[in-house]
Amino acid sequence: MVSLKLKFGCRGYKRFYKRTALEASDYLKDDCLHVHCCVGVVKSHTEGPKIYSIPVSPSNIGLHFGQLLEIGKGTDVNFEVDGETFSAHKLVLAARSPVFRAQLYGPMKDQNTDCIKIEDVEAPVFKALLHWMYWDALPDFEELTGLNSKGASSLMSQHMLAAADRYGLDRLRLLCEAKLCEDVAINTVATTLALAEQHHCFQLKSVCLKFVALPENLRAVMQTDGFDYLKESCPHVLTELLEHVARINEHSISVGKVGIDGILDGGDVNGRRIKQRMFDKETAEPSSSPAETTSTSKTVTVNGTHDFKITGYSLSKGIGIGKYVASDTFMVGGYSWAVYFYPDGKSAEDNATYVSLFIALASEGTDVRALFELTLLDQSGRERHKVHSHFGRALETGPYTLKYRGSMWGYKRFYKRTAMESSDYLKDDCLHVHCCVGVVNSRTEGPKIYSIPVSPSNIGLHFGQLLESGKGTDVNFEVDGETFSAHKLVLAARSPVFRAQLYGPMKDKNTECIKIEDMEAPVFKALLHWMYWDALPDFEELTGLNSKGASTLMFQHMLAAADRYGLDRLRLLCEANLCEDVAINTVATTLALAEQHHSFQLKSVCLKFVALPENLRAVMQTDGFEYLKESCPQVLTELLEHVARVNEHSITVGKLGIEGILDGGDVNGRRVKQRM
Repeated sequence: MVSLKLKFGCRGYKRFYKRTALEASDYLKDDCLHVHCCVGVVKSHTEGPKIYSIPVSPSNIGLHFGQLLEIGKGTDVNFEVDGETFSAHKLVLAARSPVFRAQLYGPMKDQNTDCIKIEDVEAPVFKALLHWMYWDALPDFEELTGLNSKGASSLMSQHMLAAADRYGLDRLRLLCEAKLCEDVAINTVATTLALAEQHHCFQLKSVCLKFVALPENLRAVMQTDGFDYLKESCPHVLTELLEHVARINEHSISVGKVGIDGILDGGDVNGRRIKQRMFDKETAEPSSSPAETTSTSKTVTVNGTHDFKITGYSLSKGIGIGKYVASDTFMVGGYSWAVYFYPDGKSAEDNATYVSLFIALASEGTDVRALFELTLLDQSGRERHKVHSHFGRALETGPYTLKYRGSMWGYKRFYKRTAMESSDYLKDDCLHVHCCVGVVNSRTEGPKIYSIPVSPSNIGLHFGQLLESGKGTDVNFEVDGETFSAHKLVLAARSPVFRAQLYGPMKDKNTECIKIEDMEAPVFKALLHWMYWDALPDFEELTGLNSKGASTLMFQHMLAAADRYGLDRLRLLCEANLCEDVAINTVATTLALAEQHHSFQLKSVCLKFVALPENLRAVMQTDGFEYLKESCPQVLTELLEHVARVNEHSITVGKLGIEGILDGGDVNGRRVKQRM
């Protein structure tokens, strides 16, 4: 292992190769050298166990823009494709595609956006293209086309690759390359090779050439219709193919004897004609010495969670038996789900004695196998949650199978209503349901001979660059004396509060400058960064402070802002960071914040931390604890319950009483010096 000390430190060989030998070798071709470099950076870090942690859901920016496409509100451009019309948002298309940016906003932009006609693209392909640009994911090709064969999927990937190249969607093009690379087969490889050549997909082209040149594949590929298309459209590729063949099987295929015309015209190596026949990957004749192969069946569970708050519970009573309040939909394992709560129960026979709770499949799907967990959260802090779960159980019947959209799993008699209304599950007329779904997927895998790496999602980068460029902004905010420009469409897609403020019936009439109260400028700037980039900014760079306390303070402000604007994933991310940074001098203010913004997981972590005997006294002597006493006095009772549970014998709560402890006395009532 070599350590590089300087900015331009290097590692290599002064005498790498003798120049005369290099110039006479095969390493030099067409006056060109090709150097492949591999660097492995060695990093060391020490990790201890994370005592407290809060799981954060995956990115949902694609879901937000995907829902924007589905509802169709605010669309301002139409496309006619193969007889069908598609509506979209110019801002989203321009952010995602440089070609659409030029077409819709450039100096040569289309003047008529009522209906732009798209040639040479089929309607399902354009629909899939829009799906990608909004959702940042490929749609289900089977559902889109109505075809379920592997060949149909490969054909769709070929069309998508061409469309991605046409509109400058580099990551989509790479993803299509990767899928075609994995699906390379006798009956499709020739057309894929032609496509790779036409659209400059060098990695995919290399994979196809290697596959076709194998002795067990060459003859079968040459007898497909795709090979005829390859000969007509890209004849120069055949020379490259012959070079691969010569390199792989130089002795068995005598190119010199037969010549290129004999082979390409369907003759064998001796020039004899053979019968034309169609092969696919599975039916191609095996080589004379087949290699041993293996495959593995994998069954995995893709897990996801959703928190559903039911506020105004008392007002929902009486809506009627069989009627429900539903959560927002959420994605797990490629399917949409929703939580259904029946305040008056689902069945007439129960006469509204019980409340019912179910998880429903909210998207199209058949025989979707999944595990479920429904938790009614204890809001007293004692964590006596009511949990019904598939997870962690040895079930004889295995995962539950939902047959179609609208199928549900849950309980008609989830909880007796009178018991629930007098319990700690109901607080401030609010119930809090935590739902977990684990979608079970099975697949069989063989060894991947060919693969192309795909870069990570870049949808946040695209919208982040849109914010940085400042082009097309149509709303301004004044925050703490500073002005910030943004795009109404992006804010509305990401935040239900901004959606109501900018597009709802009570929307702000004046968007030239909306004033934001009770928020500091760096916090609002970080909030905008999150909504566009789908990532937090560098707090040190943003605030000019590099202490851990400053970072914690920023996360506290961001949590409050996330709650204010309905940014659930940002709020959860702030909770997770505050949870990991819990410390003596900040935990009391974090606990107050968690109580004020109904962050139950963070609140539980803080209570546990403060209640530890080695932490309690020190926390009580911080300024934050004074703030906690003033702003959230009810939390002190919950804290005492934790203290009693954690250290029942060493802290005699009954003798001292709450006032003595809160006033700064020790366990015997003596005064102690206040310290930070």
